[in-house]
Amino acid sequence: MAEELAIGSMSGSFDLVEKEISHTLEQAEASLDRFQENRDSEEDLKSCTDCLSQLRGIYTLIELQGGMILCEESLALLSQVQVGEAKENDPLLAALVQALFVLRRYADYFDKRREDHPELLLDAINRLRRLRQADPLPDSHFFVFESSALKIQSVSEPAPDVDDFDTRSRRLRHMYQVGLL
Repeated sequence: MAEELAIGSMSGSFDLVEKEISHTLEQAEASLDRFQENRDSEEDLKSCTDCLSQLRGIYTLIELQGGMILCEESLALLSQVQVGEAKENDPLLAALVQALFVLRRYADYFDKRREDHPELLLDAINRLRRLRQADPLPDSHFFVFESSALKIQSVSEPAPDVDDFDTRSRRLRHMYQVGLL
């Protein structure tokens, strides 16, 4: 119930800033395109940085964790881009263009599904981290382990019935064999 309320409030917050996200993404993409055409334009690089900072703030505000981390990684990579015709910029700029594309698709995904699945962005995040020579995030990074859901058997509770285990294991083995057929 609490999870549904959290998603509902996140969804309502997203509705309020959806146009701002789209507009800011367009500005970031345009600034990055202009910088790729004119690599001496420090103003376009700064404009893209400002747009990504704004996006990170929006995603933080509406609590879309995946978008926020992808923006942070994009900003970290963008800080390594040098003004000028350096060939080292090419893979960085290509990765940034792809990250902006993924951010737009993720915003569309959230708009349609109203579900936050930051694990979908893990590949894009790790691609940016590899370019920065940072350790990639593990596959379990967005997994939240709730220890309260784990029931620990106390010493005072009786041990599971061995006969029940034998019956269940035979039934499971039979289901497995049927599945193989």
